[in-house]
Formats: sequence, structure tokens, C-alpha cells
Amino acid sequence: MSLSLIGLIADDLTGAMDAGMQLLSRRLAIHTALTVDDVEAVMAGADVVVANTQSRNIDPHAAYRQVRTALDKLAAGGCRAWYKKIDSTLRGNIGAELKAVLDSGVFDLVITAPALPYNKRTTINGIHYVDGVELAEIELAKDPFAPIAYSEIGSIIKTQFEGEVGHLPLDTVRRGSGALAAKAKEYLAAGIKVLTADAETERDLRQIASAAGVLPCRVLLCGSAGLFRYLDEAYSLANPRGEGEKPKVDREPYAPPEGAPVLVLSGSPAQMSKRQIQYLEDRRPDTVVVAADIAAVPEGEAAAKTMEVISTVIGHLRAGKNVALDAAGTSKEAILSQTRGMREQLDRFSSTVQTLLRDAAAAAAAQVPLAALVLFGGDTAVAVLKQLGGQGIAIVKEMEPYIPLGRLIGGAYAGLLVVTKAGGFGSEDSLLRILETRG
Repeated sequence: MSLSLIGLIADDLTGAMDAGMQLLSRRLAIHTALTVDDVEAVMAGADVVVANTQSRNIDPHAAYRQVRTALDKLAAGGCRAWYKKIDSTLRGNIGAELKAVLDSGVFDLVITAPALPYNKRTTINGIHYVDGVELAEIELAKDPFAPIAYSEIGSIIKTQFEGEVGHLPLDTVRRGSGALAAKAKEYLAAGIKVLTADAETERDLRQIASAAGVLPCRVLLCGSAGLFRYLDEAYSLANPRGEGEKPKVDREPYAPPEGAPVLVLSGSPAQMSKRQIQYLEDRRPDTVVVAADIAAVPEGEAAAKTMEVISTVIGHLRAGKNVALDAAGTSKEAILSQTRGMREQLDRFSSTVQTLLRDAAAAAAAQVPLAALVLFGGDTAVAVLKQLGGQGIAIVKEMEPYIPLGRLIGGAYAGLLVVTKAGGFGSEDSLLRILETRG
């Protein structure tokens, strides 16, 4: 099947970016919309449009509406190839979002395979594992906004989806695309339209994508960035450019001077993010870490504390230092304890953190030329880049596997280099390497 536009729908900006990046080797222009409202604004010049529905941590009914809106906008823009990106640790409103795509009438069947072998995220007998540990037992399962109670993918989907969920076991996956397609057709004939699939390796993911390409029905592939990299097994991803020609990226008007500092903003409480920031501070004397557990400050003192933190950040940037502002508290467990797990308190925590980070970014960009922004966490990235007037990000480079570099689309800082990273992604020295290889 040929195409005119590839549409990817993701529930979080970092997930949208790390998935979109998988098609860089095809020399396609990949534009990520910061929100559903920005989808039309980033379509010009794009071969791939990634719609961030920002729906991971919201009410399931609202998530349903966001996905339907994104799908409608992409279809109106000429989309002919599709993918539904979900978190590789299955956080979010997965069942509600799959119901939305099936209710649209565009698809007959959804095959869900969230495995990401590179990051040791695998599925066996329907159970999802992270580095050999069942999903419900890992740190990320304690996400304050999107806790995970099950390890079995079908059980997670059915918390928000009323229909049956079928399963494609590993032995079927490894018999090839023909066996997979035959089993999927059996489920579809029985009225089962959502399937989960086991996968341990890259080859397993490729087989699943290949099966979608031979099925005589409209199949939506759903998974992490891992499965998306094999989208060409399901669709013919024709390159619209000549051999060796790369997509053009507008680098105007933002052009920082040589040696401009980098600002790292973290709204992620994941321990890997903490270790990455500490590792950078220990090895780069030109980098200062500002830790601000702003949500722990009494409400009446938050505004003054925010101004104090921003002043400190700008002072270091003006002195030529790279700055890492960590505003996410000490851990997920600490956030749950501090907010007593109450949704109202969790929302207040998130709002306080995002307000500090977006205001710090806006003040810093207005007063100090920045070489780049490095943003930990999808909510952080959206809050910051919208505050800067952005509408999207053109993905231009892979910094590390599943950590992309892009340039801001829209606003006064269009062209500004931006790195986005999910909290738990990367290794301990990833942030150090990002600063050493940017550009």
C-alpha cells in the first residue's frame, strides 16, 4: 500500500518524539505536533505527522475524544498509513484510546505489541516484563498519575475496553506472518477486534508488522517505538526525495552564538533521570544543577520561591554555565506520600512543577541565548515549548536510541534545538553524551 502521509497518534510528547525518530533513516520529514490543536500547523512539508494527544494522565473519556480528534485531523490531511503509539510500560488510557480508533470506523482490527527489546521490555504469554521483572512490580508502575495494577496486557486494556481481547502467542509469532495473519483472521471472524502479541526480539516485532501487511482488512498497529520502526513491513513507505536528499529544516531565525549554554529542565521523578543529572554534574564543571522541590514549598510561598529559582538559573546561564533544573522532587514514592495519592493534590503538584519549568524556560530564553533545551518528561516538554510559542518539533537527529534531537516549529524561537527524553530512558551517562554531541 502506498501513501501520501504517515500519521502517528501518541499519548505523550516524549513518546511521540522517540517513535517518530524511527523513520529518520527513510529520509522522511517528521514533524511532531505539540498538541492536537497544532496538527494542521505542522503538516506543511511533512511526510510524517505525529499527533501528541497529551492524553496519558487525563480522564478516559477525554482521552477518547482527543484520539478521535487527532484521527479526524490526520485523515483530513490525507493520511494513508497509521500507527498508534503507546507507552512501553503501558501507562495511560490504552483501552479508551483503542475504543476510539475502532469507533472511528477506519480500522477493522488492532494488533497491540508494546515490546521494546532494546530497553529490555518484552512480552511473553501476554505478560509484559521490564528487564525480566513483571510490569506491575517495577518502579514505573508506581507512577503517581498513571499507576499500573496488572502485568498482563489484555487485563490492562480491559479496564477501559468492554470487548474481548485476543492474544497472539510467541510460538505463533515465530511461525511467521502467514501463521499470524491466519490466527488474527480467526479472531476477527469471532468478532474479536483487539489482539495483543508476544515479542522478545526485533525479529518478533518485524513478523508482527509483516502480518499486518498481508491481512485482507484494515489493521492498526499499536505499540511502542519498537514496533513502529518496522512500519514499512505493513505499508510501502515510498521516499518522496531523490537518493541522498534529506528533508529541509528551516533553521531560521534562531541562531545562538558559539559557546551558548544548554538548559536542561526535568519534570521527571524517575530515578534514571536523577542519576543522569548527577552523573553530568559530577563530570562537567561547566554545568550547575539547581534542585528545586517546588511542590513541597507552602502554597503561599511558591511564587517567591519560583522567582528565586529562576533568578538563580539565569545567573548561572549568564556566567556561561550549562544548567540542569530538577523540579520533580526526589522520587515517585515521595510524590505519592506528599500528595497522599489524592488526584487533586497530584494535579496541583504537576501544575506547580510545570509552572516553574515553563517560566524558567521563558525567562532564560528571553535573557540568555541558549544553544539547546533538553527536556525530561512529556508534560514538561509541552508546557515549556508552548510557553515559547512553539507548535511542533521537526525531528532531525538521533542523539541516542529513542532520544531524538529536533528543531522547534513556530514562535519567536523557531529553529531552537530541542532534545526530549522520557524519564526512564537512556543510561546513566546519556545526558553527558547529549551535551557533548548536540548540534
